[in-house]
Amino acid sequence: MKYKQTLICTITIGLLASCGGGGSSSSTSTNNNAISDPAPTSTQYVRPLAAEGDTYTFKVSHRFRYANTWDTYYRSEIYSAPNAQGLQNRAIYVSGPYSTHFTEVLDKDGVVANRFRLSYIQLPDIKFYNTCSYDPGMSSARSPYFVGQQWNVDSTMTCATPGYRADIYKEKSTGKITAIEEITLNTGKHKTLKEVFTTAETMFTSTGERPSVLSERTCWRDVSTGIYVKCNIRTTETFYDSPASSASLDGSPSYDDVNVELIAYETKSKSTAPAVERFAGPWDFSDTSGTGLSCMVVPQSNLTNWRKDQIPADGNFSMSCTLANNGTRPKPVFQGKIDANGNVTLTTAQNNIEMISITGKAESLIKLSGTWSSTTGRKGNWVMTRPEN
Repeated sequence: MKYKQTLICTITIGLLASCGGGGSSSSTSTNNNAISDPAPTSTQYVRPLAAEGDTYTFKVSHRFRYANTWDTYYRSEIYSAPNAQGLQNRAIYVSGPYSTHFTEVLDKDGVVANRFRLSYIQLPDIKFYNTCSYDPGMSSARSPYFVGQQWNVDSTMTCATPGYRADIYKEKSTGKITAIEEITLNTGKHKTLKEVFTTAETMFTSTGERPSVLSERTCWRDVSTGIYVKCNIRTTETFYDSPASSASLDGSPSYDDVNVELIAYETKSKSTAPAVERFAGPWDFSDTSGTGLSCMVVPQSNLTNWRKDQIPADGNFSMSCTLANNGTRPKPVFQGKIDANGNVTLTTAQNNIEMISITGKAESLIKLSGTWSSTTGRKGNWVMTRPEN
């Protein structure tokens, strides 16, 4: 059901953003992002533009509604170079049971601007994508940030998905920067602005379904980078205009809880120790030398839905491969790992006749490359890339 697809999007990807699921693309708004009046008397913090290639990795803990257990997965972000107007892309990759990829466009003040593209990666051969427009940008604080800054925005968003009619979203967002707080994460101490805000969103779909989602969020924004380094989110959903029941039969609650924390970053100005979790998620393999090696990551048995052929968070993974002119020898399975620095090493034995090795290194957050060779003299080049669409 497309509604559930959108709900998952709102919960897991709406950590620091919002997303939609179908139709043509347009947007209107009844307000602008409002800054508190009178003028600020506290210190103002200006968000610097990210440099090309700056990356951030987050740990996400998610308890889905009507469940008492938590899923853990990871979200990695990479920034493009800003253009002359200060607009820049932020590509986001989410691993685990809700694996997906999307790109947001940020304006110079750190607000998600009028378009992004989203790819749901459900199975290797089934994908959903859409394009949404925002006018003004998505509701949030705007640089320069200061304690007391407020916003109260009503907007309409329409999203395009090929093959579907329009889904229209009515959204109301209210929020305030309430305090300066110092918090300690795995990445060290961060001086932050504490933001408390709610977003009420109702979707009107082509089938007439009208799920409503209320997100209550407390987030901490690092004053030096302008990014959220921690968020605690509670999301409550109703369907067909009927409130969700307060609890399931076993007493588990009817809302989602999502906690997000920065665990590593690499920027042009400073970096933490690298995290192997930044490579978690789906990857596609190709033999660039045309020498006949075809591989895919062995699916993880603990992933019950969505795309399962993912590199896990600890970097240990296997690939099932086919070699051209392989005769009657069985399909080899390579076992190895990628480490926090992006070094890739996998090997396999095949009938005790031919040993094959795959080695390489990460060129970026979205591309791995290297060589493979066998003890019988066969060799070639390979790349692995993140699925884009």
